[in-house]
Amino acid sequence: MNVHKTTVALSALSRASLPRSAIRQSITSFPRENLLLPVNVTVRHAHNGNCDVYRFHHVKTLTKLNQNLLGAISNKNEEAVWRVYTELSETKKLNSLTAEQHSMALRAFRLKNHVSYGSEEIENMKNRILFIVENMKSLNIGLDLRDYNHLLDFFGRAGDWQTCVHYWDEMMAEPKGLWGVSPDIHSYNFYMRGALQGKKPTEVFNVLALMRKDNMEPNVFTYSTLIEAHGLMGDIRSADAVYQKTFLDATAAASPESAPGFFSFLSFQGGKQELTNVAARAVLELLPISPESGALKPNTSVFVALINAHGRHGNVKGLSHIQHKMMPAAKVQPDIKVYNALIRWYCKHSDIESVKQVFSDMEKNNIKPTVTSFNYLFRHEALKEKQTQKAEKLLDLMKRVYNITPITSMYRTLMKIHHHHNRNEDAKRVYRDYSKANGIRTESEAESETESGAEAESESPKLSTPTPAVTGN
Repeated sequence: MNVHKTTVALSALSRASLPRSAIRQSITSFPRENLLLPVNVTVRHAHNGNCDVYRFHHVKTLTKLNQNLLGAISNKNEEAVWRVYTELSETKKLNSLTAEQHSMALRAFRLKNHVSYGSEEIENMKNRILFIVENMKSLNIGLDLRDYNHLLDFFGRAGDWQTCVHYWDEMMAEPKGLWGVSPDIHSYNFYMRGALQGKKPTEVFNVLALMRKDNMEPNVFTYSTLIEAHGLMGDIRSADAVYQKTFLDATAAASPESAPGFFSFLSFQGGKQELTNVAARAVLELLPISPESGALKPNTSVFVALINAHGRHGNVKGLSHIQHKMMPAAKVQPDIKVYNALIRWYCKHSDIESVKQVFSDMEKNNIKPTVTSFNYLFRHEALKEKQTQKAEKLLDLMKRVYNITPITSMYRTLMKIHHHHNRNEDAKRVYRDYSKANGIRTESEAESETESGAEAESESPKLSTPTPAVTGN
């Protein structure tokens, strides 16, 4: 067996779902001289982005900090991950981490729900991610496909298109092949989504062209992003055409009564003049309709994209049609993302009766609203309708009925409105409510506790305080 064959065999073993003992036994059968391969142990590209099921396996003696880092990552505690990682950096012990552990720390920071993050929080997380990336590079640890996909996903969600472009170009400059980095369908989808979130919808079609050039077959996520892009450009005809060509044309023969009705209804229900982007519409002709793509089934992300496209265009009737006609026909049940998208656009167009109906549908389907659900309605009442009393009652409803803690921006919005109208006492009351909801003591409460504590100490006998027991970690 020569070196090349040994390399291929090792790669196949690394991809197989085998116990490590079996892999170790297989490796011992290779000639020893062929195992001396010129491979940098910090490069982890051989798995091409597959998750390492042994990533928490202790391959060497770990220090307490290393163990703490792995524990924080396992518990998905971002603050603990950052605390331990910076401590390792300050004590110059980052080189004690393996390449995989650096990668795991990097991927511990992610935006789970963009609506719930403020600009300062996003910027703070950006800085943490960039800090880890720079440390990896300084230690000669190459980024693998999972790392690049994570960076494209994170900065795309954050709407930072320029940084997405930077890491895409960097990934494409990496060596390709067995030990290199080659983009997969997720890479292209994250890149397209980054263009969308970065308000660069035309770039979505450039990424689609790259996909076709690389013979990468689009999936459902790709098509939902294309629908969103057309919607952002105001071209809902093309958005509908993507849906029809991808999900309806292949089944039109089986159910010819369904496809034309959906398409024509949505295309002509908007009250505004549709915009037609010639370049974008030309892309529709490039969409592959093969047996594989024709067999694709729409999911909730596709319908969220359609809802956003028509909601942005002001087609309120179309929103109801999507929910009550198209989704049942496709046998897709609405989830919280679909309901939140409906709430968003009904609030945008001040259709509060429809919002109430959406909340009623959620209750019937045992789907609990999230802070995002209430945030759209809150902003409608507080900012658009200037109904601060209704907005405050909404916060109380969130806490009392749904056990949902309002986000900081809600309280901040109310305080700004009260201050603007010189209602300083109302602003203080809102701040007290915010402090109580988040377990923060106000100055008056702290002073009151200090005074009552002093009185109790002077009037009551001294009580010995037991020393807390010290427990090991």
